Amino acid sequence: MPVDGCDVCVNHGARAPAVAAAATARVQRGIARGIAERAVMTYGLSTAIDPFDALKAELDRTNGHVLWLAGVVASLDPEELVWGKTLTEVGSGTGQREGNTAKARSEAAVNIWLKLYKEERQHLVRVSETCIACGLAEREVTLLESHGRLVADLLRDIFSDPALALPLGEQRRYIEVASRHLRSVGSS
Repeated sequence: MPVDGCDVCVNHGARAPAVAAAATARVQRGIARGIAERAVMTYGLSTAIDPFDALKAELDRTNGHVLWLAGVVASLDPEELVWGKTLTEVGSGTGQREGNTAKARSEAAVNIWLKLYKEERQHLVRVSETCIACGLAEREVTLLESHGRLVADLLRDIFSDPALALPLGEQRRYIEVASRHLRSVGSS
């Protein structure tokens, strides 16, 4: 039977110092790789991101959390928002006749879902304020305008390409029609 980290058994070379050392190294690399893979699954890989993109992603993600939590809170009975079971104790009785006992305590307390909803809404406001302070909306408008100029330049280059041999009047008409359609896409 082959030794861990090796293709051969002890009778066919696994005892050789170089083979044993290589096998040990392979096993250690496999263990390290498993630890690294679990860490990546837990924490994710490091990924380069533009700070504006990270901020926008956090705004979108937080808004998604708020909407989801709003649905959870909306599905609760009104009584569950501020009243519920806050403690359950399970113990064993002291007498022969007594078995396991369970005590539950219900009292007025804000439901955890309502707390999470409130906290996430506050986080959304903070992220929104940061986006405003950083000029994220203005940056997006600038990027959209830049993309619009690129598309307009591309259309102008296509319609004026000598391979199409379009007369100047036709080029202008095509550009105007294409521009009208592109504007309608943005307004719908």
